[in-house]
Amino acid sequence: MKKYPTYRLADLLIHEQLHATVYLTGQSQFNEELAEFVGGEGARLYMEKTFGGDSPEYRDMLDDKADSAAFVAFIRRLTAELDAIYQSALPREEKLREKKRVITHAQEQFAAEYEQRFRGENYRFFSSMSINNAYLELYRLYYSGEDYLASFYERSGKDLRRLITAAASIKRMGKNGDPRTALEIALFGAEAEAATGRNR
Repeated sequence: MKKYPTYRLADLLIHEQLHATVYLTGQSQFNEELAEFVGGEGARLYMEKTFGGDSPEYRDMLDDKADSAAFVAFIRRLTAELDAIYQSALPREEKLREKKRVITHAQEQFAAEYEQRFRGENYRFFSSMSINNAYLELYRLYYSGEDYLASFYERSGKDLRRLITAAASIKRMGKNGDPRTALEIALFGAEAEAATGRNR
């Protein structure tokens, strides 16, 4: 980690500090998505303030973020294709053969199209690594593909402190609780609560 560029190190530190500040028992998806969002945006704000929005350091960070988004999108498509296989009526052995075929094809496609998809070298490893469900599941946990946190952030005036304070105010929830709704109510009060009631 000592070799991380400044923005990645800032992202990592803010991500982990967020976990120490906000943690909802039984809500792993929410905890990781929130930490991922706050870490990324906190690092962006830090880079902008420290180096300036026109600096090479800031532009490198934006390139890295674009590559990260492209990689996550690729992984999401792969997991969707695998999910369709797992949920099919195929016998187990056939599912395993199809899984191997799909992953091999995805890695070959990834290698062939790498220069078209990515600006840097950070993700080239994917075409030769051993892919398993545990690895893919990490991306499902950290990146659901829904942009509700970005939406809340916009609605709150891009006030990161306000977003974190609202998340920290959420009471402990069980596994069946809805932290997304609780965060919206904590951020936007009675208006959000009324809208939530209407949608039930």
